Amino acid sequence: MHHATTLAVLRSGWLSHSDRQAFGINLSSGRVRRALATIDGVRSGQTLRALLGYRLERALHDAQLDTLIRPLRLAFPMPDLVDKATEGSEAARTAMAERSVVDGQALLDDWLVHGRTLADLGLDVTEAELPLLAQADVLMTDLETTVDAVGDLLLAESVHQLVGGNPVRAGAAADGIARGDSLPQDFDVIRTPRAAVAVTHRLGVVAPAGGTAGWAAGRPLAALEPGLERWCQARLGDASAWRFDFGDPAAPVTVGLSDLGICALDAVLGSNLTDDRTDDAPARDNPLARRLLRHTAALSAGGGSAPPQVTPASAARFAELQQLCRSLGAVLRDARPLLGSDLDDTVADGWAGADLRELWTRVTTWLNGVTSNLARLREQVKLLPDGADALAQHLDALADHGVHAAYTLGAPGDEAGLEALRDQACFVLDHFDASPVAALPEPPQDPAAVLEWATAVRTAVAGVLGESLPVLPVLNLTGTPAGEALTAARPEGADDDAVADWLTEMERIRPRVRALGDALAASEVLASAAPSGVHVAQVPAGRRWIARGPVPVPSRSEPAPLHCAVLRTDGTPPDAARVAGMVVDAWSETAPEPVDEEMGALAFHYNQPDARAPQAWLLAVPPDPSRGWCMEDVHAVVEEAFALARVRGMDLNDLTELRGVLPVQCAEPPTGGIH
Repeated sequence: MHHATTLAVLRSGWLSHSDRQAFGINLSSGRVRRALATIDGVRSGQTLRALLGYRLERALHDAQLDTLIRPLRLAFPMPDLVDKATEGSEAARTAMAERSVVDGQALLDDWLVHGRTLADLGLDVTEAELPLLAQADVLMTDLETTVDAVGDLLLAESVHQLVGGNPVRAGAAADGIARGDSLPQDFDVIRTPRAAVAVTHRLGVVAPAGGTAGWAAGRPLAALEPGLERWCQARLGDASAWRFDFGDPAAPVTVGLSDLGICALDAVLGSNLTDDRTDDAPARDNPLARRLLRHTAALSAGGGSAPPQVTPASAARFAELQQLCRSLGAVLRDARPLLGSDLDDTVADGWAGADLRELWTRVTTWLNGVTSNLARLREQVKLLPDGADALAQHLDALADHGVHAAYTLGAPGDEAGLEALRDQACFVLDHFDASPVAALPEPPQDPAAVLEWATAVRTAVAGVLGESLPVLPVLNLTGTPAGEALTAARPEGADDDAVADWLTEMERIRPRVRALGDALAASEVLASAAPSGVHVAQVPAGRRWIARGPVPVPSRSEPAPLHCAVLRTDGTPPDAARVAGMVVDAWSETAPEPVDEEMGALAFHYNQPDARAPQAWLLAVPPDPSRGWCMEDVHAVVEEAFALARVRGMDLNDLTELRGVLPVQCAEPPTGGIH
């Protein structure tokens, strides 16, 4: 009914206004998306001028009209770049305009004034570029549509709030039209209220119970997070299957990942994208590539030749390994630990059932290893140039703990190598001097303080690794609804095909779901890993899967499942007595409530059968019959009639101070005027 009233008011304004474009509201889905994107930019601190300029320049680039960007920037620079009173301001404004963005609002205003033609704006373009201006006129029309869409949305929201009795929000929307600030956070006019049920979905991964051959199990990172280590092993496959040839293709030196003595997390976290923009050499190197080169150099040291180069086929294979590791690393960076509340949303304490002492022991042991190696490194730097081999060993020990910038290529062989090793050690020490290793307190006894403690755990780990890594607690969910959902059969309708179709649909709109799907697909293709299984946990168990079909409506007598978790598994099904996993993504959606009827409203414009235009006669006599009528008398009579009509619309309650004066009694009738 509220939306229908808004529509009626807007249509009435459109019919009564002389300019039909003034209230020509168009709230189609495409225009609303365009307006919301622009309003989000203004709300985040950008000006409308800059947003329109960005939109135009992007459109020019996509249309291969980049040569027009510089003339437009020079002709319509962003205002107030440099104080005009400053000496040399004109040259500075010109230089900054070339690197800034077009003032989209000023350009649009000038384009409309000059008949919607860029060729008439006097731009500094060559003869060869003149035909391109006609193509850019189409892009200017798109810019005009954007501004009009923003105005339509704000005007409709203002009217919608006004007819709903919210003058404050109506004023905020109206102010947004005039000033561009204080924009509404939500737009109720584009929402369709209806009866609905909120359901929650989560996508996670359960760590497998066993690992894969070829990986070193005693590594510091594997001890820090054994659950993620086993999952990465399952996704990377057998380490001995990743083999690379160096040197002469006819008689190559072959090195496999199993020869390096590393764990799967060493490979995943050591394959980060390099950053060539930094001046720090350790940050530009890929730790996994360094490990391979160092091991290969050690195998071929007796040859006396130059360091061997990887063969083209192995280079392509190594690129595949890096791509797979980076896909897995992207999933880990955005994930968080799996808790009991992720399986049963009725659990008040999400960390209930987690072995916090075991988690604290793992993290503390790892942090102590980092701290002790930093102390040894600090003392060893003071002894240089003596003890270069020991210095390299301490750096490598830090690299084994996840400080990948500390990994070396071995002991230096000359003065230049020694100086580079010293710089690398100083770089690592300076980093931890600026961000010291945090001491982790013991797990609290108060359940209310566990969340803060868990945040401190993740912060401490990220401070050393330089990136986020979820540290998974081991959960014991035996005898709980979450444990029953974890081990129960799948809900009705959650067969393999249905779950696969649902995941494919979610990958189109959920980036994290897509990242996990891409990583799993890459592991199957590149590492020949076994396809990942799926388990659907839903409380209460035994009901239909809420992701498909009508959503059940909960009642007091029979609770309905409003929460489900889709878990990717490897190997055996999860064990409720000892489970560790991570949540990749979680979201809520509003599903239509299966009701028998829904209230709606329609707004109609019609004329009643007896409707007619208002008509009235104004009978007047000239004030001076001897003089007759003149144009000034006619104007005065009409104005007096309007004034009296307005007065007759009032009563004594409107003007209490005139109660003793009105009505006025005339002693004798007037000789002229209105009777």
